[in-house]
Amino acid sequence: MTIDPERSLGGGAVADMLARLIDVVRPQRIVTGWATVELDRAETETVAVHGLAAGQVPRAAPDDELLGARCRLIPTATGDNVVLLEPSTEGRLAVALARRRRRRRALSPRRCRCR
Repeated sequence: MTIDPERSLGGGAVADMLARLIDVVRPQRIVTGWATVELDRAETETVAVHGLAAGQVPRAAPDDELLGARCRLIPTATGDNVVLLEPSTEGRLAVALARRRRRRRALSPRRCRCR
C-alpha cells in the first residue's frame, strides 16, 4: 500500500505542507491511519483487504492523546502498517468523524510509538 498524500489529503497545498512538516519532524516511519467508530469492524475489513503479515496479529497500540483516539496496529501482508483510530474522547478525531460522517484516511507525521 503506497501512500499518496495528494490523493489521500485532497490537494497539492496540503501535500506540500505535509512534506515540509515531515522534513522538520523526521518521523521514524509514516503509518497510514484509518479513522472509524467501529474498531472491530474496521479491523476485519482491513485484514480482509490487505491480509496480515506472516505470524502477526493486530494489536493495541498506545492511545493517541492529541487526537483523542484508541489505536490498533495492523501489520499487513504488504509490509506496511495500518493504524485504526477510534475516538476515545470528544477530541479532534471525534469532531472530524462527525463532520465527515464516514471513515477517513489520516496521516500523522509524528514519531510513531507503534512497534
